[in-house]
Amino acid sequence: MNSPGLQIRQSSASLHGDTGQRKMPVVSKYIDTSTCIGCKACEVACQEWNDLGNVDTKQVGSYQTMPQLNADFWNLIKFNEQTLTDGGFAWLMRKDQCMHCADPGCLRACPAPGAIVQYENGIVDVNPDACIGCGMCLSACTIVAHNPRFPGPAALNRAFTLELDPRDDGQAARWRVLLSDDALARCHGQGNCTEVCPMGLRPMRSIVRLRQRAALRLLHLRPRRP
Repeated sequence: MNSPGLQIRQSSASLHGDTGQRKMPVVSKYIDTSTCIGCKACEVACQEWNDLGNVDTKQVGSYQTMPQLNADFWNLIKFNEQTLTDGGFAWLMRKDQCMHCADPGCLRACPAPGAIVQYENGIVDVNPDACIGCGMCLSACTIVAHNPRFPGPAALNRAFTLELDPRDDGQAARWRVLLSDDALARCHGQGNCTEVCPMGLRPMRSIVRLRQRAALRLLHLRPRRP
């Protein structure tokens, strides 16, 4: 929920933020994953602080609470479980949550006024009361109606964005999904998603470029930087 005491720098679906902006110290978070023990206390604290309630866990061969973040679970400790060459076992922890980006793409893409805001101190926040949950690209995709396993244009568009981020370390897991029978191969290319997007985004272009990268990956070639 938005905090009324904080000055807003910018807001979704708005030309500008509040008037009379004043400078404030920008805050940041530092997560030292080398000392994380995977206790998940931060997951519980996030649920309580944001009044998200209890969420059913979905553990499949791992101590990780659930496979990924969702609308009711905003903070997730990822367990990257590795078998060492000496036969030992290691857990590599990663904290998944909002990154409070300096230039938040979610805010720019959101068509609902005030649903996502960025405060002058750099914090990005979501106002669920203003969110319209449009998912217009998802609803326009005919493949989603026929195949519930198809991730949809919004997810594929996001996957392409992550492919361009040199900081991302989830490529291996992501490409296992993208190269499956229910992802890139299922898109029919009609572009319904692009036609209805209220922000003028072009998921179809991202899907085409993902397919180009998939071909290079299968040929063991490295794609060029965009």
